[in-house]
Amino acid sequence: MKKLIKIIVFSYCALFFQNSFAQNDQEQVLNDELFEELKTEAIKLYTSAEYNAYMDRGFKFAAKLPKDYGKTQEDFKTWIVTRIDQSKFKTVEEAVSEYEIMYELHHKYEQLQKGIYKKRSALSDKYGSSLVSELYNEKVSKKRIDIQLGR
Repeated sequence: MKKLIKIIVFSYCALFFQNSFAQNDQEQVLNDELFEELKTEAIKLYTSAEYNAYMDRGFKFAAKLPKDYGKTQEDFKTWIVTRIDQSKFKTVEEAVSEYEIMYELHHKYEQLQKGIYKKRSALSDKYGSSLVSELYNEKVSKKRIDIQLGR
């Protein structure tokens, strides 16, 4: 019986200290200047009208492509010439023009996303990826969704 009581007391203490340390870790991350920069940059980028227009344009572009687009290593211009009839583009020129615009926009946003990823990665190295991911989802992803839904 004494052994059982010791196990229960030990388990309770371990749980108490674990929760206490977890709370301290969360506060450390939330108070870290880099996390605040990450949060601000990510929310600003992912809720901007320009980024949302880029995403919308990307979905519309993808919807016009033949289904086998992602399965090729071929240059887009060469590839689309033989598949224009399978696409929803009116001409090869329209398809190529839209591809070039999407390529430039992708490059622009990829650079911005790399900055966000580097900050998140540095925080994950410092505090652990599961804690940073949990707080990112709570403080960034949920906020982003709320803003996009107008809440």
